Amino acid sequence: MWGVGLLALGVVILLSINGSSPKNFARGDVNGDGRVDVADWELLQQYIGQAVNPKNPEMVRGDLNGDGFIDISDFSILMKILNDLKKAR
Repeated sequence: MWGVGLLALGVVILLSINGSSPKNFARGDVNGDGRVDVADWELLQQYIGQAVNPKNPEMVRGDLNGDGFIDISDFSILMKILNDLKKAR
């Protein structure tokens, strides 16, 4: 089971409640593959309108504003992150 441990400087640290090692993910990396890209955008769309299930690390990572729901606010934050990454290239 995972829970959000820290959200700062664009890095989310997911802390394991069952004793396994914590994992770091870039903010917006919904699928946890180490990249923030269109695959994260597509996955987040599947969860829009749902309450975050703390047992689902993808949902925890997708709750970008930390309000416990996957909604248009999270989608907007991810779009901004993707646009900022595109501009940085």
